[in-house]
Amino acid sequence: MNVFEIKLKKERTKPYRLLAQLILQVNLLFFLMMAIYEQSQSAIWSAAAVGGITLAWVAFTKWKKPEWSAYWMQIMLGLIVIAHANGGMWWVSVTLLALALLYKIAMRPLVVRITKEHIEYPSVPKRRIAWEELNNVILKDGLLTVDFRNNRLAQLPVSDEWYTDAANDEKDLNLFCSLQLSAQVVAVNH
Repeated sequence: MNVFEIKLKKERTKPYRLLAQLILQVNLLFFLMMAIYEQSQSAIWSAAAVGGITLAWVAFTKWKKPEWSAYWMQIMLGLIVIAHANGGMWWVSVTLLALALLYKIAMRPLVVRITKEHIEYPSVPKRRIAWEELNNVILKDGLLTVDFRNNRLAQLPVSDEWYTDAANDEKDLNLFCSLQLSAQVVAVNH
């Protein structure tokens, strides 16, 4: 195998998800309050569109397409951004888009890619670590340990999903990494 993809555990996603849901609910409440107190045609239509489409999406995904339920937050956010922009509140739209980008970055899957050329670490932006920068790379007991030549050490918890896939094997990965590291030692000595 020439490429190993190791999915890392994400242990702190719940607070991000709760904060995103709170932001969306506050915005929905804002549109409802605006429709009640302002009673302008645009405020009522914005509240009706955002609330109605959101309820229809949730009902549709609950009974017809449960696999689409993961997209409800993106749909709601898109509607809220459009409604704020339509109401002339561009700064709110831009702020919500920035928060959506940060949420997307925080919730993305963390996958370390190990190839013959380098190790790709899922930071922002992605970091490519050359084999020459490393002393050792080993996966044992659910921890991917990366030992750098500059005396830094990274220990990354591996997702349980990686172990349930029959195509993945710790021994194969460790042997592959060992071969890449020894090839670098041979190249440096010549």
